[in-house]
Amino acid sequence: GRSRGGLGGNVSPFTNLAKLVSVQLLSGGGAISGKPDDPPALAIKPVADALGVYFRTLYEWWHGRSGIAAAVATGAAESFELLDFESQVDPGRPAELRAPPGSKPDEALPLVLLLHGYTINGSVQESYWGLSKFVQELGFRLLVPNGTVIEGATGRFWNGGPACCDFAEQGPDDVAYLRALVEEVSASYAVEGVHVLGHSNGGYMVHWLACQAPEFADGHVSVAGLSSRDPRDCELPDGVRMLLIHGALDQDVPYEGEQSGDLSLLGAQDLARAWAEASGCDADSVSTSESLDLDGSVEGAETEVLQYDSACRGSAEVALWSGQGVGHLPVFTESGQRAMLRWLLEP
Repeated sequence: GRSRGGLGGNVSPFTNLAKLVSVQLLSGGGAISGKPDDPPALAIKPVADALGVYFRTLYEWWHGRSGIAAAVATGAAESFELLDFESQVDPGRPAELRAPPGSKPDEALPLVLLLHGYTINGSVQESYWGLSKFVQELGFRLLVPNGTVIEGATGRFWNGGPACCDFAEQGPDDVAYLRALVEEVSASYAVEGVHVLGHSNGGYMVHWLACQAPEFADGHVSVAGLSSRDPRDCELPDGVRMLLIHGALDQDVPYEGEQSGDLSLLGAQDLARAWAEASGCDADSVSTSESLDLDGSVEGAETEVLQYDSACRGSAEVALWSGQGVGHLPVFTESGQRAMLRWLLEP
């Protein structure tokens, strides 16, 4: 797809994006993705990109062409209930738990974990993506945890392996932390399957979880994240369900991969194939599906879909959704968000 000013009628509320930009600016302009040579106070390109998208949206709304007024005016508060959940795993890392209104603790529901990007936190990530509005429609609980506070800087990070993003070498074991957090939730609420998705640094954490603890989650979605480890070096007795969503124009976590210190990180296409091979799939048997309209800032159905689902072990499957004309901060359409969550929840 090609960039355009109009964002179409099927776009998520952009007040969420405004909140993201505001918090980023107030916290010193830290980038959502992180690199060792990009200090948080200087890595502001993603913020500039977000501002550009947001003000293009305001312009189109003012001229009555984008049709998003109803979406902006319709809040998501009626779609979820914020539960009285106070994690004791690490008091310095609060977590929010959201559920369908009126659901009972003993009602078994899927648990979805949303992992934020570098230098921000769970609340900002959820403000940006706004997944809470699907909690009632799709029937799941949403757990919004927080990474560790960055030493000597603002914001938080996940230790997603050697590549990203423990740049201060603080050494948190986030695999163990997330395990403990899910166990804590499961002690009070009936959980029917665990699913994890993350953006940027959170996307790296999704890959790290799948490699280090493949039994932890039933489904994984990494948006704009790469893997610190080649999946073919992971022990995956039952394979994994992994969806990679990556913008072809991403300059912060390049679609083609990159060199990170001594690590050579596979690009999105090679990484998807590696996950397929590691899961026992026939990596030479690739199916394609109709392109998706995931990003409202790019005209038409810009996201190409590849699927590895032949001869995989158990329930494993791997997919790659490549956003043509999309950068590091996708502006998800509501239908795109729904498609992502349905892939995660409905194998």
